[in-house]
Amino acid sequence: MRLKTHRSLLTALFAAGLAFSGSAQENSAFVQPGLDYRLAGDMYHSKNIGSARQLYNELSSDLTIDDPELTTSAEFREAVCAAELKNGDAPARIEDFIQKYPESAYTGEASLYLGKIYFTDNKYKDAVKAFQQVDISGLSKPARE
Repeated sequence: MRLKTHRSLLTALFAAGLAFSGSAQENSAFVQPGLDYRLAGDMYHSKNIGSARQLYNELSSDLTIDDPELTTSAEFREAVCAAELKNGDAPARIEDFIQKYPESAYTGEASLYLGKIYFTDNKYKDAVKAFQQVDISGLSKPARE
C-alpha cells in the first residue's frame, strides 16, 4: 500500500516538474523580446558583433513577436551587423530591407551603409545611387557624423 502511494506521489511530482520546466522555457522565450533586443545592442556596442547579429536574426524572424517596430529594427540591425562584419550577404540584406520597408526611419541609414559597402568594393556607380537615396535630415546623429 505504501509503495503504491509513494509511486503515485513520485509520478505526480515528476509530471508537475515537467509541466513547470516546460512553461518556464516557453515564458522566457515569448515574454522577453525587448530584453533580448537590448542584449543584442549591448553585444554590438561591446564589439561582439557576430553574436549580436545572430540574436537580431532570431528576433527579426520570430513570428510570435507581436511588435513590428522591434522586428523591423532587429532586421535593420542584423543587416548593419552583416555590413560591420564585412559579410558577403550584407549588400543583399540591406537592399532587401530597403525594398521591404521603404518608409522606415532606418531606410536612409540603410542606404548610407549600402553606399559605403559599394564604395569600398569600388562599385562607384552603385555607391552614388545608394548615397542619392539618403535623406540626411532623417539620419540619426551618429550616422550624420
